[in-house]
Amino acid sequence: MWRCRNQRHWIVGDARTGISLTEIGKSMGSVKIEDKVYDDVKERKTKGHNIKADSKLLNYIREHPLYKRYLKNPKSFTSSESELRNILKSTMETDYKTLSRNLDYLIKIIQDYGKEELIDFSKKLKEQLGDIKEDE
Repeated sequence: MWRCRNQRHWIVGDARTGISLTEIGKSMGSVKIEDKVYDDVKERKTKGHNIKADSKLLNYIREHPLYKRYLKNPKSFTSSESELRNILKSTMETDYKTLSRNLDYLIKIIQDYGKEELIDFSKKLKEQLGDIKEDE
């Protein structure tokens, strides 16, 4: 699998975020497995993938003091870098790429489960993460 991802670029992703085929991978896959339908694989993954862990993550966000502070005053909400890193379960040494990947994963979970109340909050976090990158 490593060779398919890193050398041949047939797949992208990892075990945590999910693996999907690239266009090259789809063409190579169709040659090898005679045009299997790929949509059902994605649908099954979305329906049954680690629901318990995802719900724990969503509950963690809902109970986090940063989210509660956001609910009190969404328009003027700001957070410090340490608060942002805390809600993303990372340290001050964690690089921007990892922070961004963690936030993208969180946003994906929020969208997959249709948690509208968390979408605006995650957008604010994304904006503030961009500010951190500019500071680096």
